[in-house]
Amino acid sequence: MTARTALAFALFLSSPFAAAAAGELDACALILGPEVEAVQGEALVVAKPNTRSSGGLLFAQCYYAMASHENSVSLQVTLSDPGASAPASPTTHWDEAFHAATGPFRDKEAPEPVGDLGDEAFWASDAVVGVLYARKGDAFLRISVGGADAEEAKLEKSKTLARKALERL
Repeated sequence: MTARTALAFALFLSSPFAAAAAGELDACALILGPEVEAVQGEALVVAKPNTRSSGGLLFAQCYYAMASHENSVSLQVTLSDPGASAPASPTTHWDEAFHAATGPFRDKEAPEPVGDLGDEAFWASDAVVGVLYARKGDAFLRISVGGADAEEAKLEKSKTLARKALERL
């Protein structure tokens, strides 16, 4: 094995993809604490990872608890679960959610497309919360940024954090 191949292999083993291949993914490694602090403008208290598997999908979550609870951020990444007896495709789940007439948004205002973010992205909001969904390849993420900011500011903050996560995904 050449030094270059060994380095590439070592980098893969430390990547989120290697963890996902093992059936685990620390979503908190996709957006770092200082990045969340820079976007939210206050100290991060703790980043709490959680991973679960359901229906052939792997859901890796991170809850970034900020000094002011209302400014907290949540991230969820959905991948195919390689450890499932019948792994499912996140892209199929995505298409059912955003492109099917029977999807979860059928009784709500349709999510707005967001350009220049991953392969495809949508912003869904109501009077209380805004959520950014972004797909890259056969994985997608969901980001919700708390706080008293106007919807447009929350969207911009969500896009900033999504770009960081998508770079590392």
